[in-house]
Amino acid sequence: MKKRVLVLNCGTTASTDINMMLRNNDEYEIWGASTHKNHGIYVYKKYIDDIPNMNDENFISVLNQKIDEYDFKFIIPQHDDLVLFMQENRELIHATIVSSPLETAILCRYKSKLYQRIENYDYCPIVYSVDGIQEYPVFAKIDNDQGGRNAFLIQNREELDFYNNKFKHLVICEYLPGIEVTVDCLTDKNGNLKVCIPRCADRMLAGIDVHSSTIEDQDEIKTIAESLNENINFRGYWFFQVKKSKEGRYKILEISSRFAGGIAYAKAFDLNLPLMSIREFDEDAINIANYNSDIMCDADKQFWTRYILKDKNGSDLEFKRFVIDRACFETQVSPMLMMLIYQEKNKGNKVIITYENDEDREKVLSCLEKNDISSCLFDIVHEGLENSMNEETVYILKNDLAYQKNGIKYHYTLNNIDVLLDWKG
Repeated sequence: MKKRVLVLNCGTTASTDINMMLRNNDEYEIWGASTHKNHGIYVYKKYIDDIPNMNDENFISVLNQKIDEYDFKFIIPQHDDLVLFMQENRELIHATIVSSPLETAILCRYKSKLYQRIENYDYCPIVYSVDGIQEYPVFAKIDNDQGGRNAFLIQNREELDFYNNKFKHLVICEYLPGIEVTVDCLTDKNGNLKVCIPRCADRMLAGIDVHSSTIEDQDEIKTIAESLNENINFRGYWFFQVKKSKEGRYKILEISSRFAGGIAYAKAFDLNLPLMSIREFDEDAINIANYNSDIMCDADKQFWTRYILKDKNGSDLEFKRFVIDRACFETQVSPMLMMLIYQEKNKGNKVIITYENDEDREKVLSCLEKNDISSCLFDIVHEGLENSMNEETVYILKNDLAYQKNGIKYHYTLNNIDVLLDWKG
């Protein structure tokens, strides 16, 4: 039986990637949970949405009820505040928390404490007091914030006073004008740094690397990773971010022991970091002997729209029959159409191609054969269009031709069949 893993705060970008990286493994069953319905419901087949906020006095008791009810063995918390809270209360929680220990969670949450820990290293940025700034611009950020939130490039004393009066607990650092790099790491229970994958943050959105690329010269970054690993008690996955100073040296922005929004970048190297991290906490040795170390990679992330279709009463539409226009197979076949076909076959639904006469049937078979598609995937039936439709049927057309839609209640074309794809896993 697979061991169950709960991703808590499962509506984040990273949580979607974690789901995609764990859904087909043979060891662990992936579940998602949030305090309210969010994007996780479109991605997680097994989803819980009635866990209270961590600031609620009943949070731990309700969480433990879910852990006991569903037999969760591991929890992956996906917010820095949540990581810190759960490590503070780890003795009360009935499952293993997949993140670094409390002392590290504190350093991840508070940049001031992190900079104090690494102040004697040349990769620590210069930290200023309000009256000790030597030159502008400077960079200021709220001590316990994350990503790109509440971060300010301050040009003069007037701006500094404005932000310092508006926000409490600002950390003021030297301005780092150079390239920004995120580094995905993995440390085993013995403190050995097993993975260090730097990726240049070429474009950022809401604190997430939405375009990442391989850094060719990685020696300085890997030296920083080794130093951090020696000085801070990491276990499992963690990441840090650096930026180049005007002198051309990398300096630390922040560290974290939650999974980063750009974690999917590591897939290019055949590194499944969520799976490896869970295994590490499951007392399994981390094996990275055969990863694709000689690959260079560019990765781009964009918002992806996922759909749940409902009828006018608000009930989910569940189609059981998919009638595909044979013209969809006459030329190059849409890969997304093949995704839909296999999705519905896996659900036990009927995928149908209709024909009008024997000659038409032979044309259908010929088109399938030409595209190396097995006819066994389909029910190829002699059935007029008007007889093939019912409340549970949707028709897939090649082109958006209005006359073809006459009398059809539910219909989509090859341009929008992604609406029918079920991304839950």
